[in-house]
Amino acid sequence: MKQINKAILVVLVTLLGKSVWAQEATSTGSSTAGGTYSLQQCIDFALQNHEQIKNAEIENQISQKKVKETTGIGLPQVSGKLDIMANIEVQKQFVPADAFDPTAPSDILIPLGFGVPYSNNANLTISQLIFNGSYLVGLKAAKVYTELSETALTKTKIDVVEAVTKAYYSALVAEERLKLLQINKDQIDALYDDMKVMYENGLTDKLELQRLDVTRNNLSTEITKIKNLVNLSLQLLKYQMGTDLNTEISLSENLESYVATLTPAATTQEPNYGARIEYQQLEVQKLLQELDLQNKKVMRYPNLVGFASLGYTAGGLDFGQSIDLGDWESYAIVGVTLNVPIFSGLQTHYQIQQSKLQLQQIDNSFKMLERGIAFETSQAQSEYENVLSTIETHQKNIELAKEVFEVTKIKYKEGYASNLEVVQAESSLKEAQSNYFGAVYDALVAKVAVEKALGNLHK
Repeated sequence: MKQINKAILVVLVTLLGKSVWAQEATSTGSSTAGGTYSLQQCIDFALQNHEQIKNAEIENQISQKKVKETTGIGLPQVSGKLDIMANIEVQKQFVPADAFDPTAPSDILIPLGFGVPYSNNANLTISQLIFNGSYLVGLKAAKVYTELSETALTKTKIDVVEAVTKAYYSALVAEERLKLLQINKDQIDALYDDMKVMYENGLTDKLELQRLDVTRNNLSTEITKIKNLVNLSLQLLKYQMGTDLNTEISLSENLESYVATLTPAATTQEPNYGARIEYQQLEVQKLLQELDLQNKKVMRYPNLVGFASLGYTAGGLDFGQSIDLGDWESYAIVGVTLNVPIFSGLQTHYQIQQSKLQLQQIDNSFKMLERGIAFETSQAQSEYENVLSTIETHQKNIELAKEVFEVTKIKYKEGYASNLEVVQAESSLKEAQSNYFGAVYDALVAKVAVEKALGNLHK
């Protein structure tokens, strides 16, 4: 019975002490699939192929096997045993000598060996748990553990969805920046070609042409950097998807389609504690702790086990005689074992007190988590609203910078503006575009943070 109680307690302690981990996944050996992807397709691929999710799914399967393992404790336990013994020296028993010889003095003892040199025993034992309170609690705990592993799987999926979404947005922004930089470069190239003709015709000096050439070279360098950034962003996206880094992928969507989704509606929603996976995990942990308390209490209850044993025994003066099947004698035993705890040195009492205190800790954790979720939601919504307000400003700045750049080019061609003014106008346009893309990416990431805070990122 101690072994049964110990097994149940090990299950409970294991379940309560089980932490939800987030292992760092690698891309080695992962599924590969090249092609063009939308954000949702990237997410779907990651949910199917990311090693982190696969490990969480395996852990969920392990929890289901744990339920069956715990259930097996209450099923009949059957064991067989065969003993073959050679009694090298038969143990002696001391008996009064007058028991065999009436004429012997009554105070004389003689040693007698009871047994034979060879003896064998074969038996089959069946035991059945009839009542054990810890076993019944253990069954509930094992089933609750599957809920804990399922919430761990959900949390892993949420983390993967968040990482893939941010990586996709980063790649979109990098690609859009590259497109606009190339447009800027084409405009400067065209202006350079015009100025070169003017220089060849003596209408401008060499310094003006060289200054514009410097701008062209700087733009080429910037384009190279952004190309590397695009490649790095796609590499990060593939890593977060769980696919091989050598796989060629491209994005099927454009940035503007996501800019259109940046609305302030999400900033007015109230926090929903129950929708957060962390809250759900804490609820399951509390249920496990309540079961642990219940187990401590039922350890005071009696345990009842029924058993039956059927066997054969044989012996002989030599080994051959001991294994002669005709000389084996059968025996059978049927009974029950009732174990009644009476006094355990107050250990159970203090274990119960500890479990009650741990429940109080979990209740306090609920309050802390609720405050944390409320603050996280408010902070995410505030940051999202703030960055939304800057996007419109940056859009206006881009339009103004474009207009200034175009007007300056015209003035330069007509001789009313200097080359330096053109370079400054192009630099202002590039800065306005960079600020806009930075704000768009910040807004997209802030929107992800709001959805996660509200528990809407992945269901």
